[in-house]
Amino acid sequence: MNAITTGRVLVIADGQASLNDAVRILTDKGYKVLRAREGDQAVGLSRQQRFDLLLAEATEDGVQAAHTLRRADPNMAVVLVGDHEAISTALRSLNSGIQSYLTQPFTKDELEWTVADVLKRCEVCRDSRRLKALLPLFEMTKSLMSEVDLEKLFNAIVETVWAETEADSVALLLSDADKEVVVRLGLGLPQNRGRGANIASSVAGTEPNLTEASSVVCFPLVVRGREVGVLHADRNDGATPFAKSDLDLFSLLCSPAAIALEKLHIVEDIKSQRERVQQAEQMLARTVQLQEEERKHISLDIHDSVLQWMAAALYRLQACEDAVLNHSTEADHELLEIKRLIVQSIKELRRLLSSLRTPPLDKEYLLDSLRQTIEFLRREQHTRVGFEINGEPFELPPPLLNTAVRVAQEALTNVRKHAAATKVEVRLCFKPDQVVLEICDNGKGFDPEQAKAKGQLGLIGMRERAEALAGELAIESAVGLGTRIVLVLPASATSADLFSTKTM
Repeated sequence: MNAITTGRVLVIADGQASLNDAVRILTDKGYKVLRAREGDQAVGLSRQQRFDLLLAEATEDGVQAAHTLRRADPNMAVVLVGDHEAISTALRSLNSGIQSYLTQPFTKDELEWTVADVLKRCEVCRDSRRLKALLPLFEMTKSLMSEVDLEKLFNAIVETVWAETEADSVALLLSDADKEVVVRLGLGLPQNRGRGANIASSVAGTEPNLTEASSVVCFPLVVRGREVGVLHADRNDGATPFAKSDLDLFSLLCSPAAIALEKLHIVEDIKSQRERVQQAEQMLARTVQLQEEERKHISLDIHDSVLQWMAAALYRLQACEDAVLNHSTEADHELLEIKRLIVQSIKELRRLLSSLRTPPLDKEYLLDSLRQTIEFLRREQHTRVGFEINGEPFELPPPLLNTAVRVAQEALTNVRKHAAATKVEVRLCFKPDQVVLEICDNGKGFDPEQAKAKGQLGLIGMRERAEALAGELAIESAVGLGTRIVLVLPASATSADLFSTKTM
């Protein structure tokens, strides 16, 4: 056997010549040796540095020191020196761990061989324990790094710690938005939940509460200097405390757990960003579609009004020309009709151009647009129009403002063109969480189902504008009973920020 001469050896030599000689022999052999005169001094030295082997006389003081040192470090080996009776008594007392002995008197070769043999066996045992710890770590790391489901990941972390450390309770605590740790998942926690959370909170820098703790470990899960959570485990009062090997394994398990959590957060962020991008793309496509439908609607407006009036004016002009050539008295009447049609066309074009302008979109734009549209209806149709504002007007996102204006303009245009109403009421209500626009008229009304079946662009456009911003549009009407249109828009729609500030 090749001797191992790199271990740290602690010798309790209280003046016995053989042990004093052992210090010299082992030092000459290349070991790092410290000597203590009694057990208490040996215990004190072990608190300052780690030793691989204790060499002590098989007396009460030596055995007691071995007990104390083995409790503090179960990996420490013990070699006892004494006669057969003393060693037999001591070995019955020291019934755990790797042990060996030297019967006095012993030779230099026997000392060197025994120490080397014990250290070699210690090394083999440490390698075995390390391999045992690394195997579940390897399996857990594979599981964690391949897991993309948050709850499955949490279960894998907690169950691995539960199985490998034999704790009575295990909890995974994650940091929330306020940097407070909250229990996300645990095993064996019903009676320990509060205690575990309090103890783990001390790791996160809050006030600890250790009044009921017996054996507790809390390890922060840290990635790139940022704490993402805490792993907590404890054993109930009276249970065997966690050993150093448990703590080593616990520490090893924390690293892949923290990395996996961080990776999962990144994956979740990417998925969330992808969903937002998809939502933005869908809304952009819907915006383009609405713009195309708006163009069609404007085209129909021009075709049904200005174009028809200008064509009529042309016919009147031809009739006027014929009257002048024939010296008819109808020329004056035709000229007046031509003038009326041209003036009406100019007004309609101004209205259409006004509805297409893109002013600064603020609350004043909404109120001014409503007032202008109402005033136009009053002048052209001699209709009584009431305008009422409830609540304190506040600023709205541009898409909401634009939708409210466009719906109001479309509804009042329908009143002017089709309703033959003598009275219209417009109400605008500002509530904390929504804006409500209501337009009622006493006109001839219509059948909403028939209008929907015919695919009338104006009504369809109003409804789709509202739904695009998570709003609602209700249309209540019946033939001969007038019409009531109610638009409800959320005061702050999350989708609103995805829209352009330009009007559609």
